[in-house]
Amino acid sequence: MTPHKSLSIGQASLLLALLYGLAALVSLSLTRTAGSIATLWYANAIAIAFLMHRPAPQWPWLLAAVGIANALANLAWGDPWVTALRFVPPNLLEVVLAAALIRRAGLDRQSLENPANLLSLVVLGCVVAPAASALLGSLLLADGLEQSLYATVLPWMASAVVGGASALPLSVMVHREGVGPLRALSTTPLFWGLLTTAVGMTLLVHAYLPYPFVYTVLPLMVSAMTLPMLGTAVITLAVSLTLGLMLAVGAFVPPPTTWEWQQMFVYLALAAALVPAQVLAAARAAASRTQAHLERSARSLEKANQGLQQFIHMASHDLREPVNTVSQFAGLLQEDHQAHLPATAQAHLQRIGHGAQRMRVLLDDVVQFASLAQQTSIAMTPVDLDSCLMAARQKLGPVVATRGALISSRTLPVVMGDAALLETLLTHLLDNALKFVPADRTPVIEIDAQLSKGTAIIRIADNGIGIDPAYADRLFKPFARLTTRRQFNGSGLGLAVCRQIVQMHHGSIGIRPGEGQGAVVDISLPFG
Repeated sequence: MTPHKSLSIGQASLLLALLYGLAALVSLSLTRTAGSIATLWYANAIAIAFLMHRPAPQWPWLLAAVGIANALANLAWGDPWVTALRFVPPNLLEVVLAAALIRRAGLDRQSLENPANLLSLVVLGCVVAPAASALLGSLLLADGLEQSLYATVLPWMASAVVGGASALPLSVMVHREGVGPLRALSTTPLFWGLLTTAVGMTLLVHAYLPYPFVYTVLPLMVSAMTLPMLGTAVITLAVSLTLGLMLAVGAFVPPPTTWEWQQMFVYLALAAALVPAQVLAAARAAASRTQAHLERSARSLEKANQGLQQFIHMASHDLREPVNTVSQFAGLLQEDHQAHLPATAQAHLQRIGHGAQRMRVLLDDVVQFASLAQQTSIAMTPVDLDSCLMAARQKLGPVVATRGALISSRTLPVVMGDAALLETLLTHLLDNALKFVPADRTPVIEIDAQLSKGTAIIRIADNGIGIDPAYADRLFKPFARLTTRRQFNGSGLGLAVCRQIVQMHHGSIGIRPGEGQGAVVDISLPFG
């Protein structure tokens, strides 16, 4: 759930039109000359971020806002109506095609703090879609500009790639997380220091040095190593805007004419180009050392867990066998001799059967708890929580039908983790939400999620007996119970298993009182 999801379609369309129009005017004023196109274009990145996070039925309204803002920006720059309107279709094509491709790839629900995801976003949104847009735009504007078809396609493509790479990641992060992280970033002195350094170095090297672009990378590399990704995205956009401004005023220095000076500046630029690769190599080496240390720790834990594995085997087989024997013979006595047994004996046999059933449930939960305790790592892959939730609801289908429970859920994100474990997590939490509801009350469960700072926060709210905040943390300890088994059946291990699963996913889980009645479980998991 994005921060802008609470906006109505009218409010979202108006906000998009204002932001798009402002970005378009900035691009036009910085890099467009008479008879040509703008050679740096930020506006479409903002529109792509909006569309990829809004429901498809709202796209026509948002695209209409983009089209109007695009036409008005070109009219304000001085184009005649015909030319201004010809700019609209190719830009709409780029926006809708990029948003559709990004959503088809599942990137609308995956974190950008992943190199593969970020690269895919840039390729789809800033290369593939602009290629189609540049061709269409060049055809439509062939007789409206002084440039040839070839001379229009190339700068159109270049402007989309540079503008999109500068603005699209930032637009996506702000759309997902709102302006809160930006406010927090603005209070960091390191951010302002690096921002000032990056802009200042960009001005200096492009005004006084030939081959300047390689020097621009250096402060960006420093910010990437020291700031959150959002900070690097902001500084990247600031550097891009600074270059656009320098293009507008023609403040670039031509290469030196003498061989001696050319040689010196070539070598200086080469030296600057060699630094980022070595920094990245050092970062990879540090990551490899960390990985090696983790692998050694994992091997040590594996040896330490051999005794636990033996216990799991015993609990799974040796302990379950006598419990099954007790349950089977108690059942046979009831079936074969029920008519000859007094009522008290029948009641005792029934208690034996119920006790054996509880023992089986307890053994299953103990085995699951112990198995998770000895598991040192899991394979982290993209997992669709909607699919996990569907499987959990199917497992609990008979209970849901018997209680007439009402379960509602919004679209859940793709997270990084183990699908089977996350399905177990949701099954336990739904089971608890169904179980701890008085018998005279229809269970009502609401499930939703929101994205914040690279994590997905899943909320499961019920209308059950609720929770005293003083005992909230105690519930996640093994065998902890706040009610008797006569009130609500259970082993006391369900939430302990849930905490284990969440911690294995490098997340967190907590429980708190709901509004009015019931309880709310909040789970934080790494986001796609």
